[in-house]
Parts: sequence; C-alpha cells; structure tokens
Amino acid sequence: MLKMLSNNNRFLCDIILRIIESGGYNINSNYYSPQVIMLAYGKRFYLRANIWMPTDNISWSQEAELYAYGLPHDHNFSFLTVGHFGSGYRTIIYEYDASKVSGEIGEKVDVNFSEDTTLSNGKVMYFRAGKDIHIQFPPEEFSVSLNMIPTPKSLSFRPQYIFDIEAGRIINYAKSQVPQRLGLIALAEQLGDMHTAELLDRIAATHPCRRTVERALLARDRIIARSE
Repeated sequence: MLKMLSNNNRFLCDIILRIIESGGYNINSNYYSPQVIMLAYGKRFYLRANIWMPTDNISWSQEAELYAYGLPHDHNFSFLTVGHFGSGYRTIIYEYDASKVSGEIGEKVDVNFSEDTTLSNGKVMYFRAGKDIHIQFPPEEFSVSLNMIPTPKSLSFRPQYIFDIEAGRIINYAKSQVPQRLGLIALAEQLGDMHTAELLDRIAATHPCRRTVERALLARDRIIARSE
C-alpha cells in the first residue's frame, strides 16, 4: 500500500500546495523541517516525506549534520520506507542485536555486514528496531522518500546509538527523546527542592528508560544532599 501511494506522482505536490494555501502547519498536529514534511498522523503510525539533497547544494558539514550522512546509527523504532522521487540515497546496512548490549559508550558490539544498496525510485525497504545499523550517503540528485513510522506512544524508550563500525563499538547516542529527557531532569535538579526529589523518585520507580531512571536517581540524591 505504501508503494501504491508512492506510485501517485501528484499527491505530494498537491499536499504541499494545500499547506501553503491554508497558511501553513498547525503546530499542534504537524511537523516541518528542511528535511521532513509530515503528511498524515494516525493512532498507530504516521506518514512523512523525507527530503534528501546532494552535497553540492550546501557544504558537506552542513548536509552531514542535517541528514546524518556518513553516520552509522540505529533506530529504536522499526519503519517502512519507499523511494518516491529521484535516484535516492545510498545506504550501507549492518546488523547487530540490541538485546545483547547494555548501551554504554565504548561498549564492544558484534556487528555484521548486511548489504550496500540504494533506495531508488519505487524500492521498498524495512528497517528493524535494534537490529539494523545504516550509513546513509547523499544522492546524486534531489530525492524524496516516504516513511511510515509507529506513533510516539508505541516507540521504544531504548536509546539510539552511533557506532564505530571498524572498531565494533558504540561511540555516542543519536539524537532522540532520551537526551531531551535527561536535559529536563538536569534542569529540574538545578531548580528543584525536596518536592522535586519525591517526583524524581516516582519517575525512577516507574519509567521504562534505564538512562532516565539512572539520571533521575542521581538528580534526586543531589537535591537531597543539597538540602541537608
């Protein structure tokens, strides 16, 4: 069904024009960035268009940061994607098992090569959460892909990782909601009092994300120590 939608060469342009005509996005229900256009949002999944630019339009460093070009990373959600327009980006895919790692920076990971391919026009690919590591490279021409992704409530609380493939190690955490939560906890630690410590203790007792629990406990202990 995703490929059938992609076969419609007019739908994306029609949606973009309707957005412009209506005065833009509703901030509560839609999301837009230079790379992403939200197309539909449902109870179980959402659909978005990803824009992929060749590096001759902007400097390599700017493009690499925006599009994560050349950066080996995984995802904590599975998603289906199809090449909708253009030649598509090249991607090298490796496999690993997230259930066998603790997620520490510098941790050794068993990484195995899977394939070197291109998300060409009409090609459908499925990326598995906690299994597939991919490295994306810029397309030769302006390209668009369509992604079908689970809604946030169904996403995993596991961090997303950045890897050193040659060394077979986790070297950093990818951008996700986890660092945002940790930043909010750090802010609460600086501003909080004993009531905040009680709330942090409640979060630590119930939250499914291990890093969030660890940071909440640390912030709680620091607030208690500061109050003594």
